[in-house]
Formats: sequence, structure tokens, C-alpha cells
Amino acid sequence: MKNSDKYSFINNLLDKPNLNAHQEKKIIQLALKEIEKGSFIDKDLEKRVEKLEQKLSEKSSNMEGESNGSDGKGGKNHFINHDPETVYKVLQSFKIHDLKNLYAFKYLVHGLDLEDFDFQEYLKKSESDFKSLKNIPIVLYKNLEALIYSYKIFSDDIIKVHGCHPFEYNQKITIDEAYKEKLKHLFGGGNPYKKDHYNNFNTAIQRFKTKYRFDTTAGNSEASNLKTFLVNIFKYNTYTDENHVAHSFSKDRATDGTLFNENQFDFSELKEENFMVWNPPLKQFLKWIAYGILQHSNINGKRPFNSSEKKIVFRSYKSMSIRKNENDYIILEILDKDSQILKGKNNFIDFLNDEVKQLKSVCDLEVSFTANNNNHYKHFKASILPYKKHVQLPKGENGLLYKFKILEKLAYEKNITN
Repeated sequence: MKNSDKYSFINNLLDKPNLNAHQEKKIIQLALKEIEKGSFIDKDLEKRVEKLEQKLSEKSSNMEGESNGSDGKGGKNHFINHDPETVYKVLQSFKIHDLKNLYAFKYLVHGLDLEDFDFQEYLKKSESDFKSLKNIPIVLYKNLEALIYSYKIFSDDIIKVHGCHPFEYNQKITIDEAYKEKLKHLFGGGNPYKKDHYNNFNTAIQRFKTKYRFDTTAGNSEASNLKTFLVNIFKYNTYTDENHVAHSFSKDRATDGTLFNENQFDFSELKEENFMVWNPPLKQFLKWIAYGILQHSNINGKRPFNSSEKKIVFRSYKSMSIRKNENDYIILEILDKDSQILKGKNNFIDFLNDEVKQLKSVCDLEVSFTANNNNHYKHFKASILPYKKHVQLPKGENGLLYKFKILEKLAYEKNITN
């Protein structure tokens, strides 16, 4: 079968309604096999396959965890209530043990002297706190579940034989076949199980920390660098148009480098780079933004444009409320400078509402944009998460602006410390 025929065949399969889980899995396997072989360069197909994979994964999580408490409905992120305060408290509890209303999770990711500390009692409290969790992203839930489960399997023997917290035990552990599926979220693995999965608690937990912590001073082993995180997402995305021309900020991926290049990134306003946020869903949404820029970006409605005139601006700063009953935030902004929405504000907002589900309980999102309808310009601001009706503005933001509001301090913490 010719590649073009295979492409049409797979696309037709993807369009079939009412596919069961087994059929969806088979289509994913077929499509991924052809994509890995390099048969197709169309990123739209790859994106459709990724969405089907995510859908299938969510179904699987629902089947496995109906009573897991992650959202009361089996872990499907688009059904959970948007509750970033709870996730903030979870992430803070990895750092601080004694603040009011935080969970007993700190010593799951830190070592300590066990002479005056009953780790098994602490583990019971951690498990109880974990079981009470609701409205947290499913991947965070699965990582925490694997962390607690791994301690239940290994910690007793490590403490008795070696007298140390498992985090400080630097020997390899052997993960039996029966545990691999549940522990893969923390230690790596997959099907087939990868030989290079993490072999000890310290390495696995440090890698886990990079998923929720941005810090310029901690090093790459236990925190992510915000600028590097952003560059890797935007530089290594590729959009292939209907003429099979690949657009990318990376010169190695682009077949036409006239529109985009790495010099367009402006990080001069990236001021705050140390904060906590559960970043796997953020990463996926940023990929969607990067892909959309490569596909739709323009300068005042015109494309193609001179690449030297296009900038993608990355900003981060603190937004501190003067009122004690309001939260403080870290703001992360991404501005596609001078770009306009050409296909109608309602379509754009619908696209956003569909994609933003993965950010539930991670952070708030606000988008400002200029809609260009036959050279009639209107400027809007839309709160996408939590959802509020969009409002018209007297002037625009000089492009398409994504504004992420990441919790930095809760109001009750301000009342404690001030």
C-alpha cells in the first residue's frame, strides 16, 4: 500500500464514530508504527493520534481508579472541578511540613534522621491524606500513588536493614513484575518495560521534583529551569502545512526557515523563575500554543511576514495583592507579538475551551487578542479558566497574549506571616 493510501486509510479510521477501546488502541498502534517509520510528515495526523492516545489513557484511568478520589469520577481531567488551591497545597507540602492545612507529604521526597521519627506512622498519615485528595490532575495523582505504594513495598526492609530513609538509600532496587505497572509513573518503565528506568528512590524522586518545581539555583537534577523549559517546548515543535513545508523555530526541523527562527524568542522580561506548579499539563498546553503560532501567526493579519519583525515575548512577574483575603500569583505571559485572530473570536474561544481542560487545577488562564474581521478590529479579554464571559477592550495588547496565573501564596498564608 502506498504511503498516501495508508495516510487516507488511517485518517478514515480516526473519523469513525463509536470506536471501542480495543479498536482505538489498534489504530494508535498502526498510526504510531507508520509515523515512527517516517511514512508521514503531516503533524495534523500525529496530533490526532496524540489526542486519541490521551483519550484512551483517560478511559483506562477511569477504569482503574473509579474510587481513587482524584476527582470523584475516576480521574478524567475534564470532569474535575478547577481547584488550583488544593494542588498548590499539595506542592507546598512537598516543601513544608508544619503549615496549617497542608498534607503529610514532605518526607516522601526528603530524607531525615529516623532516630526520633516513626516513618511508618508518617507513611500511614501520608496515605490517609492521599486518599482524601480530590480535583487534582490524574498524572500528579498517579505519581503520588506510585510514591506511596513504593514506600509500602520497600521502606520497611530498607529502614530495618540499612537504618536510613529510602530517599537516602543509594543502592538499586529490584521492581518485581507485579509492581511494574503501578510504579512506572514514578520509576519509569512502560510496555515493554525499559531497562533504563530509575533504579533507586533518590533518582526517581529528584526526577519527580522537576515536574513541579522551577528553580534557577537547584540544578537540573531536582528542578526545572523555566527558560530551558520554554525553549525546549517552542524550539522543537513543527507544523507541516498542506504543501508539506515544515515550519519550526529550529533550523534543523524547518524546511522553510523564512518565517520562524530561534532569534524571535524574547526572554528579556522573564523576571520570576523560582516557583512551584504541576508542569506536565502546562507543558502540553504550551505545545499547543507553539504549534498554533507556527500554523497561524501573522503580523497585523498578514502572512507570510519578515521573520526579523516577529517576536515571541516571554514574561514572568509577581502579582501581589494588597488585600489579605486575596492570593498572590506568579504571572507567566506568552505574547505572539502583533498577531491577530482571523477566523473569528467565537471559534478561537471554542478552541481554547476545548484545549484548556488539561490545565484544570493547575493554574488560571486568561487570553487577550485582537479579532480581525475584514479589517474591522475588535479587542477582547477572555478568562478561559475559570471560565467567564469575554469582555471587549478599548485597545489591544499588541498581539495574542496568553496569561497564566500560578499561585504563589494563599491568602491564609499571608495572614499567618504578615
